[in-house]
Amino acid sequence: MKKTGYKISPDGRFYAYRDPVEGIMNLFIKEIEGKEPVQMTFSKERDINRFYWGNKKHLIYLLDNDGDENYKIYRVNIDSKKVVCLTDFEKKVRVSIIDFFNSSLPSFLPTVVML
Repeated sequence: MKKTGYKISPDGRFYAYRDPVEGIMNLFIKEIEGKEPVQMTFSKERDINRFYWGNKKHLIYLLDNDGDENYKIYRVNIDSKKVVCLTDFEKKVRVSIIDFFNSSLPSFLPTVVML
């Protein structure tokens, strides 16, 4: 597996991408000006397949924790690396981001469907 899924941050200072760690795809960011990459997620069992920049300080990603395709949406702060689950619903709820509005607002506005 190789690095994949490159996305530029809204302020143009970073790019994010997926890279395998011990065979599991995790998220990394790197400053455009050449500093070392920083690992943002530390998933050990499931790949992170879809991610977005929520704003210039947060990455948003989907993760299937139990292998049952009931994804949850998470946010990670690129400064603190603090992860917050945004859709911590009952086990039988599946979420997906179907649209992503991103503007100069200081937050993100995902459209979520619960299946």
